[in-house]
Amino acid sequence: MSQSAPIPVTILTGFLGAGKTTLLNRLHEAGLLHRTAVIINEFGEVGLDRQLFGSTSDEVVELGNGCICCTVRGALVDTLIDLGERGFDHVVIETTGLADPAPVVQAIIGHPLISSLYRLSLIMTLVDLVHGEATFAEFAEARMQMAMADRILFTKSDLAHLPEAAIARLQTAITAINPTVDFVKLDLQTDL
Repeated sequence: MSQSAPIPVTILTGFLGAGKTTLLNRLHEAGLLHRTAVIINEFGEVGLDRQLFGSTSDEVVELGNGCICCTVRGALVDTLIDLGERGFDHVVIETTGLADPAPVVQAIIGHPLISSLYRLSLIMTLVDLVHGEATFAEFAEARMQMAMADRILFTKSDLAHLPEAAIARLQTAITAINPTVDFVKLDLQTDL
């Protein structure tokens, strides 16, 4: 397993319904996932996200029946080792909406072999503007996802019809726990 440069890894996280699988679909349809392996974490026994993603290729790996942050963490390490031998240029890990991304980060940077094969490139958290403020207020997992993000992608702006003041309040709340985060508004229907 000799490799000249570590493969960049993007962790794609966001609370339930934020649009993670939709974003991956749009990127896939636009041809922007060429030579990219996608690891999809499913919490339940049925792999719905993989079906929604619409790919059955070897580029998509599903880790099912548990949260990637705890019960399937060993499977993540095994999957990354396997993918490291297959010559991908990039890996995207889509976490379940309930996942704390910290253990995923730890698996990438704390495992000697994984950290030699991969480098953490970006933690991107999707935040649904329709439910963003309520989700932030109610769910610790959502706050952790936002706190660890390098970039927040606001989704569903076309459905939210929020005044700029409401979006600014949410940005202020997120910035209070993550002062260096970048914000991007994304309409998944038209922006890709």
